Amino acid sequence: MAVMLVSCSSWSRDGGRTGTEQAARVIDFVTITQLGCATAVTGAIMPQPITADACAAMRDQFRDARLMIANEFRGLDTHDQYYNAFARALKRDPLERVAMLGTDQRDQFVPVLRDLIEEGGTAPSRILDVGCGDGQTFALIADTVPAGSTIDLIDPNEDYVRAYADRVAAMPNLTLGNAHALPFIPDAEDSFYSPALERGYDLILAIHALYFFADLDACLADLGARLAPGGTAIIVFADESVSYTGLGYRAFLRSGGQEDLAQAHADLCAQRIALLRGSAEAPPAIAARWQGDARVHPQPTRLYGHSLPDLIALGNIAGLSLFESAAKFEVIADLLEHAPEQADLRIETEGGPRQGMLSVTQPQIVCAITKPG
Repeated sequence: MAVMLVSCSSWSRDGGRTGTEQAARVIDFVTITQLGCATAVTGAIMPQPITADACAAMRDQFRDARLMIANEFRGLDTHDQYYNAFARALKRDPLERVAMLGTDQRDQFVPVLRDLIEEGGTAPSRILDVGCGDGQTFALIADTVPAGSTIDLIDPNEDYVRAYADRVAAMPNLTLGNAHALPFIPDAEDSFYSPALERGYDLILAIHALYFFADLDACLADLGARLAPGGTAIIVFADESVSYTGLGYRAFLRSGGQEDLAQAHADLCAQRIALLRGSAEAPPAIAARWQGDARVHPQPTRLYGHSLPDLIALGNIAGLSLFESAAKFEVIADLLEHAPEQADLRIETEGGPRQGMLSVTQPQIVCAITKPG
């Protein structure tokens, strides 16, 4: 028996077609056995995995997706490549049922952050947002910040810092302190930033920023030294030992014969887990280093795309964004097409704003470390 599987077009944004019409174009009548699904899609409520056999049947769609991405990203520098890729994650749900269509990371970590910030009480706070982005994420938690608080910003992207500053200007409970369009680096001598960063922040945020820390140990030590007694640092990051972006990053390095760098990245991912998640046998090592308490929230989050080009582009929202070579997108496409089980490639079949979208695994961890008062 053949079943029409709802997915999404790999070559069209909307083109005037309905979502269902778009969806039907990717896989036209693929059998249940090809897909490895246990039940008919029409009755399913869980995301359906896409097997290697199913991807083989999508060869033409993958070819079209590769061409679209090559055309879109040709000639762009790393900043513009990142903008275009991250725009996929930022896609808005017109009905505002979720924070963003391209990932459920904000859906899952925002409630945790709101609770953690509210625990800090009502006294005005000094806040540092590291790798702050354009402020869209902070806007989702800003109303939990005590009135009279001040926030400092750090991000290497000047456009993001400017946009964030504009958002803060419209927040009645918050004042902008210092905004640095610079990378975050350890600054023990307080000589890199002008004005220098504080040494007494009540709240430090590092949300999906640590991928860009040149020295993880040194950067975390510097953040710990800047946290006030009783203050809390909240670090959110993807577990790139198993995530789509981590798999793609290491595959790209290996494709260039850089096995040593790929292994170094795998080791770095293990270091992040040991420091900020821990295991059944050992708590997060950062708790002892900062002489504080750590609370960890693992979350099974994912990345979502309306099309294969969307998913390929989303591979560029973390470490791969540092490389300008368009070859990275070919490597990501190879991962999806030839090893879909590694990325846990699926079609979302449950009703809701992401029904019919393709998705890949991108689990994240929220680690909150509080220094003793």
